[in-house]
Amino acid sequence: MKKIIVSLFVLALIGCYSVRVWSINQNVPLPPVYTYKIGEEVAIENDIFLDAYENMNGYTVTVDEATILSIDDFIDKYDAYNRLEEWEGDITEMVYDLTITIKNTNVMDDPLDDFNGMQLIHYNLIATNFTLSYNSELFQMANPDLAELDMMSSFKLRPESEMQLHVPFPFSPNSQLKSSVETIKNNDLYLYVSLYPNEKRILIHE
Repeated sequence: MKKIIVSLFVLALIGCYSVRVWSINQNVPLPPVYTYKIGEEVAIENDIFLDAYENMNGYTVTVDEATILSIDDFIDKYDAYNRLEEWEGDITEMVYDLTITIKNTNVMDDPLDDFNGMQLIHYNLIATNFTLSYNSELFQMANPDLAELDMMSSFKLRPESEMQLHVPFPFSPNSQLKSSVETIKNNDLYLYVSLYPNEKRILIHE
């Protein structure tokens, strides 16, 4: 009898906890979502990805072009055969290659703010049921000049300047993600450029 009472008590506690968690989640406000298209300039303003110290205010992002390439075509495009030996891990089969223009519209940056600048490391292409992640090794192949300056995951631009760069997102049609070319083409795919307090994303294709 005591075991039954204890079991019922535990179940009641679990039920109360579940209801509480559900209630809290229901009351958490979701950030507003702003969607842009290829060719539209997106002002990041005071939005961030994860950390409060991020400061991308004054920067803008424009996706100029998005192309799906085989890894061979990608290497040909950027004449990157000499960099293959630097590749670690399995060679991918396909690459979603984005050409992006980033601007710093600030007239003057805060000299005391070391974190003012772009955070490429957080860039992902996101669909409903899969995500393609930014790859620093392919980034080096496509942007050797930036790689030499160690501008692979985050960087700053001079005030009132801009830069065009190529941001690769690898995938393999036979991977566990099952992110085949057709699957990718048949899904709305977004490049997220901020997550909070405003979610800003660029529609790569629909």
